Amino acid sequence: MRSKMISVEGLPCSGKYALAKKITEKLNAKIFWSDFSQNSFLKNFYMSEGNFAFAAEVSLLLERREVLKKILQPEIFGSGLYVADASLHRGRIYASCTLNSDEYSLFLNMSALLLDDLPQPDLIIYIRTDPSVAKAKLSRSGFLPERELSKEYLISLFKAMDDYLLNLTDQDMMVINGYDETKEKETEAVSQEIADFPGGVRFYNIGDHF
Repeated sequence: MRSKMISVEGLPCSGKYALAKKITEKLNAKIFWSDFSQNSFLKNFYMSEGNFAFAAEVSLLLERREVLKKILQPEIFGSGLYVADASLHRGRIYASCTLNSDEYSLFLNMSALLLDDLPQPDLIIYIRTDPSVAKAKLSRSGFLPERELSKEYLISLFKAMDDYLLNLTDQDMMVINGYDETKEKETEAVSQEIADFPGGVRFYNIGDHF
């Protein structure tokens, strides 16, 4: 594994955190994961889906900046590999689905000012999950506001992720189709593929996929 920073991306309830934890165990990495459950703007957005969008995106942007700033601490940055969910890519993808054109333009400028000078992923793990599957999992989410997200929003977000992530240039990436985080052997196999990742772009398909 030649990467310094791994970013795990995907729809809500796609298994990002479960896989990230397994990666950290297998590769003796450190994890930097955001806890948005206390973010009142995000809660309000999830409950209303349309209102509070700009406030939610800016507040999340600031939280991601704080996570990435921790990586710059010498005692952490010099210790090897780390796994995070706070890359600049995530905010730009989500904001493209929630903001109008003027708000999105302003958000991109803010994102560049706040995040472009901070560590960015050497390797992106993109867990590509069918929106119908994500919606079913969200109905059982422990974070109650997430249950209010509509399938239409998830479809829009899925398309935005595909359009953005699959068109990145000069970016090492593993795209995983059909991942089920409840299957331990599956998580072990995927994490091993990540450990052996040689670079470039690779698609890893599990069972039936779309």
